[in-house]
Amino acid sequence: MSEEIKNDESKQLTNLIKSYLNNEFSKSFSLAGSFIRDYPNNFEGYNLLALSSKALGKFELSEKIFMSVIRNNPKNPKISFIYTNAGNLLYDLGRIEDSINFHKASISLKSDSIISVLGLGLGFTALDRDAEAIQLYLEYLKRYPDNEELNYHLAVCLRKKNKFIEAAQYYSKTKKRLSKSYQLECLYQGITDEDSINHFYNFLENINKNEDANPLSACISSHASIRFNRNDNCYFCREPFDYIKKYKLPENSLFNQDLVENFLSDIQKAHFSKKGQTLLKNGYQSSGNLFNLEFDSVVQVKKIITKNISKYRTFFKNSNEGFIKNWPNKYRLYGWIIVMQSGGMLKPHMHKEGWLSSSIYLKLPEKNKKNEGDIEFSLTGADYPTDGKIYKHEIMETLYGDMIMFPSSLFHSTIPFNSKKERVVLAFDLIPE
Repeated sequence: MSEEIKNDESKQLTNLIKSYLNNEFSKSFSLAGSFIRDYPNNFEGYNLLALSSKALGKFELSEKIFMSVIRNNPKNPKISFIYTNAGNLLYDLGRIEDSINFHKASISLKSDSIISVLGLGLGFTALDRDAEAIQLYLEYLKRYPDNEELNYHLAVCLRKKNKFIEAAQYYSKTKKRLSKSYQLECLYQGITDEDSINHFYNFLENINKNEDANPLSACISSHASIRFNRNDNCYFCREPFDYIKKYKLPENSLFNQDLVENFLSDIQKAHFSKKGQTLLKNGYQSSGNLFNLEFDSVVQVKKIITKNISKYRTFFKNSNEGFIKNWPNKYRLYGWIIVMQSGGMLKPHMHKEGWLSSSIYLKLPEKNKKNEGDIEFSLTGADYPTDGKIYKHEIMETLYGDMIMFPSSLFHSTIPFNSKKERVVLAFDLIPE
């Protein structure tokens, strides 16, 4: 290859990468198409074409591009990053087992592929294989002790295993968006005496002082204020029950039974993995983000959701609560379905990564008893110690087509029900970016 051609290839690739990093995905998609026509042996061009496709919501095309490169070069060490990005795509589509296999393939080609190590660990965690994830992270932390992502995800696994003190130590080594709040949670659940209470409140005060409040820190602050009879100084949402809002989607002409049936049929075609969910009894939860699917029914449901989020925000526009005043400028919607059979229930939990959360009731069995299968909101959950204190709770009736929105800081659960029919709910979070 002549020096002139090499320079042109390098120049085109630089412009392509620049467009992608600047979030100019339509432009990078076009440039990548031209680039691989001129330089069909450059794997980075195919990678950027697939990544641009993914960013534009063309997930099927993105997968086809990745698979084409892998099929033609299955054991080429130079495409380890293709396996990595394909694994990340499959994870986002909820195909966790496939994602794990691709990350393993990447690591076999390049053992120091940290992004695939993280992807493999996330796959293990999604399937409740936390012990394997912990072993993996510890192995790589021996080589890369200062890697922020490894420390963070190890902390997540340790917290799930109730190893709070260890988890807090690893969280302290990271600067991710919720690291401080997760560390706060570990300190809270690890309280044993007056000194640890004071340490917890000093840490909480620092979060509030720096305006780092979010659903998790707000939830913990509220819970601790009742448990220890202290003021709740977290500004995220001090009165979360006042911000529960129900919308009846059947009143919207765009929402109907045909749409629901098409939506449920389409998402089954995606062959998502069933996510490990210890809080859920007699049911399953989908993996990945359903809103990444390109079916018309999914696009239509997302439009209905977006419209009602706007209505919710407008309704509370004069509120002084932090989560309304500091509404994120950029956010994404992350959705999943929860399917329950007879005897199904979901224990109290809150959505730590969210801002605003919601449930849409797509299929509901008939109630044999009052409040069967309804949603219950509370200020306690997640096995937080209560020391015998009484925490407010409220049950809200659920009917077909109801869309209930609430601050992500609020604990909620599903009351057990008995029926031969399934209960199907679409849940989602509005997540700040």
